[in-house]
Amino acid sequence: MNQKDASLLLPITSLFADRLSEFFHHVLIDYCSTALAGLPQATVAPLQCVQNSAAPLIFELSSCGHITPCLLQLHWLPVRWHIQFKLCCIMHSVFYGTCPAYLTNIVESAGASRTHSGLCSTSTTDFMLPQLCTKFN
Repeated sequence: MNQKDASLLLPITSLFADRLSEFFHHVLIDYCSTALAGLPQATVAPLQCVQNSAAPLIFELSSCGHITPCLLQLHWLPVRWHIQFKLCCIMHSVFYGTCPAYLTNIVESAGASRTHSGLCSTSTTDFMLPQLCTKFN
């Protein structure tokens, strides 16, 4: 790119960088993050790289600046913790009955599957997914 082409580029304003990184954070990390639950860290690592790259845009840091304080100030959890947090929020809504009906139908209480009412496990807050038949004939 020559200097004439570079002069046509508009500088990125702080507000634009903030909105852009919030958008990427929401789309890439927040939306459907629970689908990443249980996957190996190597699968989640690229999303962590995106998050780590977005934080310096907001604070206009140099490439050698520390991003951990930026992530803390933005209240962004590391991606693997964010996935766990989202799962906890969903299960909290399942437990208190404030979730959509399709989630309530998928998950069942671990105590509900027991036939013995005197067991301690009947009053726990543990949940389980029913076994699915994944073998096709």
